[in-house]
Amino acid sequence: MTEVYLALGSNIKRTASLVHAVKRLSGVLVSWKCSRVYRSVPHNNARGPEFFNAVIAGCTDLSLPDLFNFTKAAEAEMGRENWISPEGETFSLRCLDIDILTYGDTVSVNPELPRSDLTNYSFVIQPVLELKPDFRMPGRDGFLRELADPACLRPLPVVPELDLELLSRS
Repeated sequence: MTEVYLALGSNIKRTASLVHAVKRLSGVLVSWKCSRVYRSVPHNNARGPEFFNAVIAGCTDLSLPDLFNFTKAAEAEMGRENWISPEGETFSLRCLDIDILTYGDTVSVNPELPRSDLTNYSFVIQPVLELKPDFRMPGRDGFLRELADPACLRPLPVVPELDLELLSRS
C-alpha cells in the first residue's frame, strides 16, 4: 500500500462534485481521511465562481498510472472545462479537479511529484497541514510549513456546514 495525498477542487456544483470525488476515492483508498472544505478564488487572473477545496489522504494499492487514470475518470464523470472568452480572458469553471499531490516517496518530473502546488497555493497547503501538521514533502528537506510561501499560511475561510467525510458515508 502507498500513502497518497490528493487535492480536490470545484467551483460548479461544488458540494455534489466534492462528495462524488470522496465517494469514488474512498473505494480505492483505505484508512482515508478528508480535510475540512476551504473557500478560494480562481487563480492566475481567471474569472469564475469561488472554489471549494479539500485534501483527501489515504493508502492505495493502485499503481501511479492507475490512480491517475482513476482520478481523470472521476473528473470526467462530473465534467471539467476551461473556457476562454473571445477577448482571451480565462474563465476557471470546473465541476471537479483532482490532483495527485504525493504518491508515497515518489519524486518525478512527469507526472510532477510532489506537485509544486504543495508549496504555492494556500488552498492546498492549509488542508494538507490540517491533516498532518508535520507533513514532509518527498525529496525535500524540511516540513511543509517551513517550505511553503509564507503568504499561503494566512487562513482561508472554511465551509463549516460541509463535512465531506460524513456526506460521503451516507
